Amino acid sequence: MSMAVGTGDIQTPQSAFASVAPSPQAREPAISGYHRGHLADAARAPARPVPGREDAPTDVSACSVGAQHPRPEDAVGHTGERAFIGSFTSSGGLGITIAAVDPATGRLTQSAVIDGVPDPSFLTIDHADSGHILYAVSEAAQGAVAAYDVEGPEPHPVGVPIAVEGEEPTHLTVVQGHLLTANYGSGSVSVMPLASDGSPRTVSDVHRHAGSGPDPDRQSGPHAHQVLPDPSERWALGVDL
Repeated sequence: MSMAVGTGDIQTPQSAFASVAPSPQAREPAISGYHRGHLADAARAPARPVPGREDAPTDVSACSVGAQHPRPEDAVGHTGERAFIGSFTSSGGLGITIAAVDPATGRLTQSAVIDGVPDPSFLTIDHADSGHILYAVSEAAQGAVAAYDVEGPEPHPVGVPIAVEGEEPTHLTVVQGHLLTANYGSGSVSVMPLASDGSPRTVSDVHRHAGSGPDPDRQSGPHAHQVLPDPSERWALGVDL
């Protein structure tokens, strides 16, 4: 299932969408719930060092897609780039792991962990006028997104986590000043305007996919899996499994 959304004002009229049959590939996401108040409090916590592992190579269980960011000096004094690695905390992941990248060998040295949201399975960095902002999904039953300023030596939260009004957001992207998430569990795409400091605001629109696929056990309904801008950034393109 695919969809296209005009992003001039991030409008989502029904006529802007086209659908095709979802692909039959299987996917079994990890699901966990959270209490919104607890999530907001936890997300304010700064990155914490990993005791006894400051100079150890990264070994993160249940890790997922991450992002890489150049910087003059990382949290443990190395120079070069940092990697941010997402994970499923419900399957033993630590949260968002921060690691220094050795440009000569590619070795990752784990330095700190951000554990503010459950199941931060997908990350992206937006290099905007407001700074370098790391965005993370919380791929939980009550999905959310969180933002962190990674410009300085220690990442810190920007605003508080925002509910996406969808289940299990599995992918997110920034398009013309808006944060978009693909919500696997609810089969929808959510749109959140970004404030001047890069923090996401309350959801302004949700487009809900419809339809089913050939696998009756998994495709009785839609499962949005990715949303990206087209090269012109006039449209956001979503795919469904």
